[in-house]
Amino acid sequence: MLNLTLHHEREAVTIRSFTEDAIVIDESTYHTSLLLTRSTVTPQTDIQSVDDLNSALAEQLIAAAPEVVLIGTGRQHTFPSPAFLGQILSTGTGCEVMSTAAGCRTHNVLASEGRKVASLLILD
Repeated sequence: MLNLTLHHEREAVTIRSFTEDAIVIDESTYHTSLLLTRSTVTPQTDIQSVDDLNSALAEQLIAAAPEVVLIGTGRQHTFPSPAFLGQILSTGTGCEVMSTAAGCRTHNVLASEGRKVASLLILD
């Protein structure tokens, strides 16, 4: 029998729901900003807005070796500083900025396709 489906060793974490004050991932509810990859969830308690984004956080995103980085900036679509974006883009990694609601949806789509995605989702 020929198997025509792609098998991933580990299924991607799935964002089940999003509200302005919580993100539900698999069976856990988070009330803080998050850094996500296909398989990890890391709370970012010091990140309340794009003004809090720094070089160390850019390094965490880059260290995940993603194809693309998604930045969910909260309720409003707001661009991070050029220095923060430049640090990510200088590695040749794609970077997209959007509201956190759009970031949740986009992360799920890319992760379900098996893409290497790292997302920073800000709850403001």
